Amino acid sequence: DGWFGDTSRMYVAGKLPRKAERLIEVTHDALMRGIETVKPGNTFGDIGHAIQAFVEGHRMSVVRDFCGHGLGRVFHAPPNVLHYGRPGTGAVLEPGMFF
Repeated sequence: DGWFGDTSRMYVAGKLPRKAERLIEVTHDALMRGIETVKPGNTFGDIGHAIQAFVEGHRMSVVRDFCGHGLGRVFHAPPNVLHYGRPGTGAVLEPGMFF
């Protein structure tokens, strides 16, 4: 229908070392923290900060070369949704936005 979107999910084949299991758990939980922050009036910086603070609180770091993105009629449409940031910075989230 002319719209693009994507999603990422990790699947494990076989038994993993504990460090790999922990990485999967922390990254998934960080995603949920970011999603919980998506509310009208919050900012993209609030989302990034929620993710970054959670990850760094588990003695891990955010890979700054990757980000979330918008959906639309082109693949990987704006806005870029960074996984790090400062609260109160960036565009303000408004009702009807989707990314």
